Amino acid sequence: METDPLLETVSHVFIDEVHERGVESDFLLMTLRDVMTRNARLKLILMSATMDANLFSAYFGDAPTFSVPGRAYPVTAYYLEDCVEMTRHVVEQNADWARWRRRPGEGFRRPPNTPTQFLDDEHLNEEELRRRYAKYRRVLSHTGSHTTALAS
Repeated sequence: METDPLLETVSHVFIDEVHERGVESDFLLMTLRDVMTRNARLKLILMSATMDANLFSAYFGDAPTFSVPGRAYPVTAYYLEDCVEMTRHVVEQNADWARWRRRPGEGFRRPPNTPTQFLDDEHLNEEELRRRYAKYRRVLSHTGSHTTALAS
């Protein structure tokens, strides 16, 4: 748009997933609406499976809308644990990238010989936690498993 601010060399602009709005996309739509008032040849095609077509139509001066029926394909959600199980991946106990955690009903396990700066909070004792968060004042509140603290 720097060299062709009215997009006179462009006939069509396609924007997909227009329902995923943000500052940048809203600015783009606002700019295109302004350009379209000065370039009647320009056609704007907004696409989304979940957009509010009436909202966008009204924003662009009651622009025509149409719907193209599509197919819904079955989707199966897989979580990391599922993928690890399906691939039979084995996490080596002492691997640098392995994350240590407690299993339900299991006591506290701490990776052996690991400097505290590489450990998650759940693997630190109270004194180590105090040192890690020395710049914070006393804990203000506990909500479930979350703790809120104020920086000093």
